[in-house]
Amino acid sequence: MNYTELIDTFGNRIGIDGLAFSRQGSCSVSFDDDELIFELNGNRLFVISDIDIAEDESEALHRVMLEGNHFGHKTGFSCLGLDRRTGSYTLSRVFEGEIEIETFMKEIELFVRALRYWKQYLNGGTTEQKEEFSFSTNVIFP
Repeated sequence: MNYTELIDTFGNRIGIDGLAFSRQGSCSVSFDDDELIFELNGNRLFVISDIDIAEDESEALHRVMLEGNHFGHKTGFSCLGLDRRTGSYTLSRVFEGEIEIETFMKEIELFVRALRYWKQYLNGGTTEQKEEFSFSTNVIFP
């Protein structure tokens, strides 16, 4: 299934008939207050979302974010970043090659969970909430 078909099928599954890429190769969907932007670039599909404005640029926060990025431990295999143009922390994921719709649905669900975790974290979630998002990465390194 190519990415055009994948996005169409994804849209149908979440109740958005006719979800399609624009001429520029992008489209977006929102889940509550969480917007996901899909950008098609050759044989790659990028999923991008703003987390929050980077008001706290402390070394301690950046350390936590880097640790969360390590092996996708607290990002669901996505990547945390900083958009210099907007000053926002972002979460992004790249898909390359064939992917089945069932797998894509699970990966997008994981992306949204990670996005919500980091939004909550950056907005001062409780310690319990901050520890909540984690999953096995099946990596042998601690």
